[in-house]
Amino acid sequence: MSAQPSTDLPVLVVGDIGLAPLQEVLGAWGMVCERLPAGAAIGGSFWGEPEAGLIGNRLLVRD
Repeated sequence: MSAQPSTDLPVLVVGDIGLAPLQEVLGAWGMVCERLPAGAAIGGSFWGEPEAGLIGNRLLVRD
């Protein structure tokens, strides 16, 4: 069985909500949000593009 992300579903991106809400919520758990440049590869992503990635306590996101 191959796990493939659905391309039919909309994806919420950081550019839609801004980084501050994520930092506020996740910071309480000792996590850090790190914004990557547009088009940069997202490491630590289980499904790949356009999902965010998680490496240790760092959530990697881009707009």
